[in-house]
Amino acid sequence: MIPVSFANNAARLHLPAPNSSPSGLGVVIVPPHGIEALAAAKTLRLMAEELARRGHSVLRFDLPGTGDSLDDDLPGDATSCWTESIIEAAKTLRTCAGAGGIVLVGLRLGAMLAGSAASGVEMLEGVVLLDPV
Repeated sequence: MIPVSFANNAARLHLPAPNSSPSGLGVVIVPPHGIEALAAAKTLRLMAEELARRGHSVLRFDLPGTGDSLDDDLPGDATSCWTESIIEAAKTLRTCAGAGGIVLVGLRLGAMLAGSAASGVEMLEGVVLLDPV
């Protein structure tokens, strides 16, 4: 796991395991919000580690103004800010890991946000919505 930052977001980059065959896909994991984010943190970390073992580059981050993000305050429209951060996360993953295609994986509120951000993500290969609100 490599710490990275982008647009006032702290993120964790998981690169493909050395013994894996790199897939060329990058996966952006979009977390839920609030207490659900706390409850899901370990599961999302384990998901990222397993995806990296299977040859994918993975970026995990906290939504701006939440968790370990570098931004304490949000502008008036948090949803737009969060959606834009997902698009920036995908750009960062392509830049840092050389991912050829991007898959968004969102859980709960993160699933709704991933669906909203999908149209702005270049080289989108897929969207996985886990228990969207």
